[in-house]
Amino acid sequence: DGAARTLGAGPIAFELVEPFRHWRVRYDGLAASGTVQEEINGTRVGGNSEPDTQIAINLDLYAAAPPWENGALREEARRVLAEQDEGNLMGHPRIEQLNRARGTVRVGDTTYDLDGGALRIRRCGKRFLGSFRGHAWQSAVFPDGRGFGYIVYPPRDDGLPTYNEGYLFEGDGSLIPARVVEAPWLRRLQAAGEATKVVLETEAGTATITGETLMSSFSVIPVDGFPGGGPALQQAIVRYNWDGQVANGMLERSTSIENLEA
Repeated sequence: DGAARTLGAGPIAFELVEPFRHWRVRYDGLAASGTVQEEINGTRVGGNSEPDTQIAINLDLYAAAPPWENGALREEARRVLAEQDEGNLMGHPRIEQLNRARGTVRVGDTTYDLDGGALRIRRCGKRFLGSFRGHAWQSAVFPDGRGFGYIVYPPRDDGLPTYNEGYLFEGDGSLIPARVVEAPWLRRLQAAGEATKVVLETEAGTATITGETLMSSFSVIPVDGFPGGGPALQQAIVRYNWDGQVANGMLERSTSIENLEA
């Protein structure tokens, strides 16, 4: 139809098969090798401890829930993004969408079959991080079709409400608006085995979703003049439990280096 359907360069490509329903992801190239402890120490730069590893990723992603546009589910969240600096931190417009992912991942000479969850993020526009304070962000889709997701920023020093928005999904219908009443803020750099419980509140009550980190990567970058000495970022795979349903999902959270426990 004349419209571009593939975004890619070099070894990576994202192909749109059906809007909001089906995508393909391909990667065939090198990955830097190293350890999580090197990332925590800030000494891992381009896989300097081990040679690069050849990897190949071939995945098909299928929508598992409707897309969530930030600010579309809660009126207070919409106002905060429009009127406060949280909008600059988020960037606009931005959507995310829970997916199922199926395919293969080859690392070196070993190929793994993958059948699990994924999260698609689509963002346009600029982000300005000068007032960075950190964030917590989690999501997962469960075997019975239910899912959840949220993003929340830490409380502001001036007492104004900050960005706090999420959803529950019952496996069919629309996303159920939610707000976070308890979030697992980043306090330490721990690769695995850390509890990551979140409590979400909807008009129908609260939902508690427990979790434990399985694997993590970190970026700890001291920056002169950056608030708190620089950002510390964790991206992790978490094993979640929601009323007996278990699934692996994502976690991303950040804070300033000065807020980390010694």
